[in-house]
Amino acid sequence: MSADRDSITGAKVQEGTSSSSESKPRIVALDVLRGFALLGIVGANIILYDITTMAEIEPAYRELPVSDLGAPFMIFTLVFVINKMMAVFSMLFGTGVLLATDKAEANSSRGWQTYFRRNLLLLAIGLAHTWFWIGDILTLYAICALVLYFFRKQSPKVLVGAALLLWYWAPVTWLLFGWGPHGDEYFSRAFSMMLFGMGLYRLGIINGQKPAAWYRKRAVESLLLGLPFVSLAWFSDSNASAWNNFGVPAIAFGYVCGVMWICQTDSLLSLRQRLAAAGQMALTNYLAQTLLGVAFYQLLERVGITPNAMLLGLGMLAIWAIQLAWSPLWLRSFKYGPLEWAWRSATYGKRFPMAKKNY
Repeated sequence: MSADRDSITGAKVQEGTSSSSESKPRIVALDVLRGFALLGIVGANIILYDITTMAEIEPAYRELPVSDLGAPFMIFTLVFVINKMMAVFSMLFGTGVLLATDKAEANSSRGWQTYFRRNLLLLAIGLAHTWFWIGDILTLYAICALVLYFFRKQSPKVLVGAALLLWYWAPVTWLLFGWGPHGDEYFSRAFSMMLFGMGLYRLGIINGQKPAAWYRKRAVESLLLGLPFVSLAWFSDSNASAWNNFGVPAIAFGYVCGVMWICQTDSLLSLRQRLAAAGQMALTNYLAQTLLGVAFYQLLERVGITPNAMLLGLGMLAIWAIQLAWSPLWLRSFKYGPLEWAWRSATYGKRFPMAKKNY
């Protein structure tokens, strides 16, 4: 198998030096999945890059002008993106918690200090991002990470069971008893899917350890299970969010299995390579999406164009193209994305080499 082939499958690829704090095998299928979720999130966030308060989120979706040309973007966003990509991203964050704690504890009896320092730094990054854009997710993720540390030793069954109970309490009570919407659901959704991701990692599912046929079957089953609920959501005026969230875990799990399946085939090799690069630089790219999204709205304002669904769809595609192009170009010369490098160096209290050696 060639080096290029290894770099875009689910194989683990060794990088770094012999330093224990710098060297670890990357599970590239996770990078592909992270890149997939990262780009998908643009579909939800691009509608929100001009908001200044959380109260503007619902009106931003409800009042967005939608023409026939903009309908495909709205269908894509409402049915396939809203809360689903955040769920996948949260699963990956939970997986990252276990990767980070397993590594830290293997290297030092005080590995917990490295873990908490890492996530307090993420909290600082998130707070800075919040100052720039109200829709930041990093602050919430960092807070969740501080709590998730105490769940790292739980069994997969406990993690998955707790995740599903925590997720479904809101839509179930909303649909059955009219108790909704729930103000704290934003936290519980993220935290529950992080627990789910931890359980899937311990089960060897989210890290590509199952056979391709297993992933293919689960992807089809999960998507078929979830799609009726998320589709029904957009025919319901009063319970749309509840119906959507009822189907989210199945759709998100279907995405995970679908990506893991494709990573075990010879399909879409070039795209997977670009997604893996984007996913490896997820922190840099996530913050860059905000800069690009805000700049996009400022451009529309300067030329006097009112944003509509079609234009936002084109903006989303433009951001995808930029990040899929620049991420592999950057990683040809550098080991880390710029913010990943700064975060890593600050976490360990030393300056890591950033440029790749040329032999």
